[in-house]
Amino acid sequence: MQQGNRTFAYTSHIAIDKAQTIQEHDESQDEIKIYSDGSVHGGGVGAAVILYRQGKELWSLTYHLGSDKHHTVYEAEIVRLTLAVQLLIHERSMTSPISIFIDNKAAILSGANPSSSAGSYLIGKFIRLTHALKEKYTDQELNLQLLVRWIPGHAGVPGNEKADEEAKRAAESPNNFSA
Repeated sequence: MQQGNRTFAYTSHIAIDKAQTIQEHDESQDEIKIYSDGSVHGGGVGAAVILYRQGKELWSLTYHLGSDKHHTVYEAEIVRLTLAVQLLIHERSMTSPISIFIDNKAAILSGANPSSSAGSYLIGKFIRLTHALKEKYTDQELNLQLLVRWIPGHAGVPGNEKADEEAKRAAESPNNFSA
């Protein structure tokens, strides 16, 4: 995707409504799907991502950002994008397209103009990681298509519900950084 003189190694998609989003999710044939969430819970802030391949959970990554006095849920929403790409960078074999599901529209839209958004340094890191991921697979002649897609929270999508639980756990535990 290109915007102005800035090129992105991913595209984003927000469906027009919840019903269309769920339908698109259910019809998606992507072999790799990543569900993610950010949470403020129990006085802490955490993020979690879970990678599924062909419907089976393979990997998860969680991160405790710190106290909710020093961090926001928006930061966790952006950190989860970075965690998702980190999981993909370490994946041994890759197929395309890949969907990263996120339930925060503001976080998705902030990638289009990262310099003007809160947490722009975090968006910048996400964008740099997507470029590194794309470069990693360029040599393998894989036309990597990374799609960041909106999915409504608490809509009964199992991967998304699991990411919500893991993000809450990450928020509660100061020692939480797991893979």
